[in-house]
Amino acid sequence: MRRFFCSLILAGSGIQRLRNFLGIACTSVSKAGTRGTVLPLFALGAVSCGWWPQLPAPVWGLTSLLLGIVCLAKGDRLMAAALMGLGWMVLFFNLQLAWLGLLYQGETQHTISGTVLESRADGPTGQLIVELSRLDAKRLWLAPKVRLGLYPPPASFSPGDRLSARVRLVPMQGLGNPVGFDGLRQALGQGITARGSLKQLLSHTPAPPDLRQRLLARARVALGEVPTAGLVLALVFGERDGVEQTQWQQLRQVGLIHLMAISGLHIGLACGLGYLLARLPLWLGAGYSPRWAWLGGALLALGYAYLAHFSLPTQRALLMLCLWIGGHLLRRRWGRWQLWWLTLVGLLCLDGWALFSAGFWLSIAAVGLIFVLLFLWPRAGLFRLQLGLGVGLLPWQWAYFGGLSWLALPVNLLAVPLFCLCLIPLALVSTLLLPLFPDVAALGLQSVAWLLWALMGRLTWLTDQLNGWVWLSQLQGVIACLLLAAWLAWRWPQGRGLALSCALAAGLYWGQPRAPWQVTVVDVGQGLSVLVRQGDEGLLYDTGDAFPGGFNLADAAVLPMLRWQGIRRLHALVVSHADRDHSANWRRIWTALPVARLISSHRWTSDTQVCLRGQHWRWGALTLEVLSPWQATDGQRNEDSCVLRISDGRQAVLLTGDLTASLERRLVAAGQPKADILLSPHHGSRYSSTPAWIAAVDPALVVHSAGLGNRWGFPHPEVLARYGQRAQWVTGQAGAITLAIGAAGWQLEGYRASAPWYLRFPLGSQWLPLGCVAPCR
Repeated sequence: MRRFFCSLILAGSGIQRLRNFLGIACTSVSKAGTRGTVLPLFALGAVSCGWWPQLPAPVWGLTSLLLGIVCLAKGDRLMAAALMGLGWMVLFFNLQLAWLGLLYQGETQHTISGTVLESRADGPTGQLIVELSRLDAKRLWLAPKVRLGLYPPPASFSPGDRLSARVRLVPMQGLGNPVGFDGLRQALGQGITARGSLKQLLSHTPAPPDLRQRLLARARVALGEVPTAGLVLALVFGERDGVEQTQWQQLRQVGLIHLMAISGLHIGLACGLGYLLARLPLWLGAGYSPRWAWLGGALLALGYAYLAHFSLPTQRALLMLCLWIGGHLLRRRWGRWQLWWLTLVGLLCLDGWALFSAGFWLSIAAVGLIFVLLFLWPRAGLFRLQLGLGVGLLPWQWAYFGGLSWLALPVNLLAVPLFCLCLIPLALVSTLLLPLFPDVAALGLQSVAWLLWALMGRLTWLTDQLNGWVWLSQLQGVIACLLLAAWLAWRWPQGRGLALSCALAAGLYWGQPRAPWQVTVVDVGQGLSVLVRQGDEGLLYDTGDAFPGGFNLADAAVLPMLRWQGIRRLHALVVSHADRDHSANWRRIWTALPVARLISSHRWTSDTQVCLRGQHWRWGALTLEVLSPWQATDGQRNEDSCVLRISDGRQAVLLTGDLTASLERRLVAAGQPKADILLSPHHGSRYSSTPAWIAAVDPALVVHSAGLGNRWGFPHPEVLARYGQRAQWVTGQAGAITLAIGAAGWQLEGYRASAPWYLRFPLGSQWLPLGCVAPCR
């Protein structure tokens, strides 16, 4: 990767063109020269905080703000803007995370008081999002948000309720993988900085139902048992509990998920509808300026955002809309880029957590891309704009979702007019008519529901016939983004040098050499999943855990890692034994990818190859050997774990599952072969990794697959001490651990070592680095 970026920098012919290109982009926001670059530089300083390896202390944020004021006094507005943007975000994050220090004082259970912001049922469990006012009798003046899990689902809680409870609370954590579900980033995007579980409810004061809740209750009654009632409620109120997971998947596969998430499109439609309604008096002869009719549009847009509970996407759309309407009423014409930069800076100033929101960047990128397309094609029609959006948003879709839907363009060309001209206006007007004309409103809402039912039926047929989603590997995604940048730069004035540089970079990246084989220990929390890659084929050892609410580590981490590395076929799926944290997702992997063989100590299917000592085979340049168990078992016990040794003749990797001390002694007595890299037995349990075993294997590197802060305390301190001065890494701390193995040995990379600050360290932990727990090689 370093060689690739060095090669890009050495493509010197495009560097000057790059500066010219950026200069055009910045100065186009305004005709005011220097003033036009103030907002971009403020935004650049603010956004840079999301990629810093370490969050600076508050004093540095304050220093940056003071230096910005000094630069402003001296007339250097550009430097002042960048420094003030950086200083603002540094102070914001430090102040927002300061309260987490109270959670590092030894206690895991706390007494809280706060207000319920959201109540959600998720299968047999539920979640509350609570805004805290007190923690252990200490007043929290910044009112942080926490996520609480509870069982059974929180049917008796509603937004606005006050509660006091005993909870188990820890700082927000997430998996440390380069791709897949990033729960920490998703939570931070909503301003949630801690999670836990409700242990004892001390008091609960229900809030009186507000207008939104009364309208929501009436809408539920009006819709009755219509199959797509949940979709209607999501379209009007942003309520997603009633939408089936299969429906979300279908919408995502065909690229229509954005139409169901209330955002800029919906708020803009509400504004347009309100404008038309406000103009009715003008048609009847009322004497006021038509521009004041935009106030009606703003009011209806505000009402729609209220129905959506002022979700983050609606807040973004409202800000841009208010800026535009305000300028229009004051007879000040905002340039499209000036409006775009004002919105970006305003949102970051109002809520710095937007920096971590995928929806924020998707909506900002979509609007900016529309402006770019209108510059390139001033008379672009709907088809060309939709095509440009589909292609231009590919980098964001790949970054956040790992692929793209090739069905999105044709389906959106048909669905967008249906939603804009029929479904959204009809649903919104029907909801507003519920208090006055309930029968008419019910008919309108049911009509929307049946239209959505017909649409979902067509989508079901379409997704059954065609696989509309295309997964992109890291190699494919980077090259596609570079070629897209080259095409856009080629169309931009003075951008051809930059275009050639991007094309050259794509070629250099394509030619990057790869290690003969690679081992990746995926961060699956408290569980195990190891991917061995050789060429375009992979071997997967264990599959991680799955949970009753539907969340599973296959979709969250394992499958994204397989696709990220470009693996379309598995040479073997090895399931060490039947413990849930090792085997829960075997069927999901089995159905998602072609698998040549399924090997396990438990017979999952009639075709399962039972794992037995003495089995060995060749896979390309690698030799695979089964060391345990000695006889066929039911795979239910830890000692039944399938132990696999993989070697290229120079370097060897030993995968042990939940191997026990008794089996370790038996393997040592049988002449256990050495290994350079060892996956510690049973995640580093104190009842495994005996001294005799360690001496027999004599590994240079030990990897413990254990979740961060797991309740069993894996890896146990005694085990860490037994391995002595050998390099030891923990997946929960280092994130996904990748070993590139070749003739010269192996090179190790822990994902968190190169990740931004919020992934590298536990939130609020005084920024102590985690990862290698012994002298690192």
